Amino acid sequence: MYSPEPSDTEDDKVPQQRPISPYLDESQKPPIYITSPSKIHRIRCRRGYYATVMSVISPSEIYVRIVNHITETHLLIPNPSKKTQKLAEDISVGTYVMTPYNESFYGRARILKIRKTGVILRFLDFGILAFRKANELFFMEEKFKHFPWQTIKVALHNLSPVDPEVGWSSEEVQILREITNEYSLFWVKPQLSGSDPGNDDFYPISVELNGVNPEDTVVAGTTISGDELGDSITDRYNMCIGKFAADQHEDAEEQKFYPCQIEEYDFTDDPLSRLPDKRVV
Repeated sequence: MYSPEPSDTEDDKVPQQRPISPYLDESQKPPIYITSPSKIHRIRCRRGYYATVMSVISPSEIYVRIVNHITETHLLIPNPSKKTQKLAEDISVGTYVMTPYNESFYGRARILKIRKTGVILRFLDFGILAFRKANELFFMEEKFKHFPWQTIKVALHNLSPVDPEVGWSSEEVQILREITNEYSLFWVKPQLSGSDPGNDDFYPISVELNGVNPEDTVVAGTTISGDELGDSITDRYNMCIGKFAADQHEDAEEQKFYPCQIEEYDFTDDPLSRLPDKRVV
C-alpha cells in the first residue's frame, strides 16, 4: 500500500505493489470522474419538469432543454469581430470553446472529434451537433463556465430496438423524430433508481416523455404537473412499429442504452449546415 505520510529515505519513496483486489477483476478499473474546476456541470433533475426537445439522436440519446433556461439571456454573445476575439489555443477532444451558433450569435460548445479541416462539436445549450473550422473556435471566458449545460441528455425508459443486438436503425430514429416534431412542449419524468449515478454524465437519464399541449399546463393561472397530461411518446412509438407493450423495468438502472446504426454525424439541425472533410486526423 502507498504510505500517506512523507518519506524520509530514498527506499521509502519506492511504492510497494498493491495486493490483488478481492472485488475487482485485474482488467477492471474504477471510474475516473472529471474533477477539474473548469468542468461545466450538467443539470440532474430528480423530479418531473417541462422541456422542449432540441435534438434526437436515437431513443437512447435525446437532448431536451428546460423551459426556464437562460441561454438567450446569459450564454450567447453577439457575433464579434474575429480581430477582437481570442482564438482557442487548445483544440482537443473534450475542450470547451465559443463558436458561431448561427449568423448572429456565438454559443458554448464542446469538441467531440478532430477532422482534417476542423472539428465536430456539440452545443451545450442547444444539444445539436455541428462542424466548425479551426479559425472559428474561440477561447471561452471563465464566466461562461459557471452555468451548467442548459440541455439534458435523456433516454426513453422501457424502450428497446427491434433488434437489440444491432441497435437503433435509421427508420426507428426517423419515426421518433417525426413523433417528437408534432409537439412543442414535453413533460419529462425521470425514473427512479436504487443506485446513485454519482458524477458520471456519460450515460443519459432514463425518463418517461409525454408530448403535451401548452394550453393544458395552466389551470387558474398556475402551471400544473404534467404527470397526467399529454401523450406518451413511448406508447406512440411502439404503435408505429407494431409493438403492443413497452418493456417492463422497475428500476431505471435496468434500462439498457443501445447504439445507433447511423455512423455518420448528423448536422441537419445545425443552423449553418456545414459539412466536414471526412478525413480524420
